[in-house]
Amino acid sequence: MAILTGLVAGALLFSGLAATGAKAARRAIGPCHTGRIVVAGGVRIIERDYGLLACVARHGRYVTHPVAVTPSASECGFDFPAPVLRGRFVAYAAVCGKLPTTRSIRVVDVTTGHEKAGYPSSTPGFDALVVSLVVSATGTVAWSTAGGPASTPPGNAIRTGSGSTVTVLDSGPGVKPRTLHRVGTQLVWANAGITRTAPLN
Repeated sequence: MAILTGLVAGALLFSGLAATGAKAARRAIGPCHTGRIVVAGGVRIIERDYGLLACVARHGRYVTHPVAVTPSASECGFDFPAPVLRGRFVAYAAVCGKLPTTRSIRVVDVTTGHEKAGYPSSTPGFDALVVSLVVSATGTVAWSTAGGPASTPPGNAIRTGSGSTVTVLDSGPGVKPRTLHRVGTQLVWANAGITRTAPLN
C-alpha cells in the first residue's frame, strides 16, 4: 500500500510539473508561434491587430521587428493580399490613413525592421486594389493591380519597384492581375490569354 501511495503521489507530482512546464512553454512561445501567415527559412511574418511582426530566428530564439503597424491618421498598416517573403525582404501592401485612404507597396528588411523602399501602388490619384505581390532576394518588388470596369486610367496593371523607380510592365483590361507569379528570376503573367514575362532582378 505504501508503495502504491508513493507511486500515486509521484504521478500526481509529475503531472503537476508537466502542467506547470506546459504553461511555461506556452508563455515562452510568445507571438512568434501564433497567427503566422508567412514562413520561410528562419523567418516568420505574424499578423497582429492589422499590423505585421517579423520574427527572425537567431541563436535558438526569435528576434522581433515590427514591419507594419495598425493604420492611423499618419501611419500605414497591412492590407490585402498576404505579404510575400524571400531572403531578407518582405513586401506587403499598405493602406494609409483613414478616409480617403491611399495604398502603397512597402519592402522591409526583416533582419533590421527598416524599410528598404516604398512605392505608390498605382497611378497617383487612382487608388487601384493590389491583387498579387512578388519580391526578389535583393528586395525588388513586383505587384499587380485591378480597377473597376469604368476605371480611367485602367486599373489592371503589372508594375515593379526597384530603388526609387517604378516601372509599368503592362497595363490594360486584358491584364489578369491574379496570374502574376515568379518562376526562377522571371515574372510571369497573362494578358488577353497570352503569357508574358519580364526579369525580376
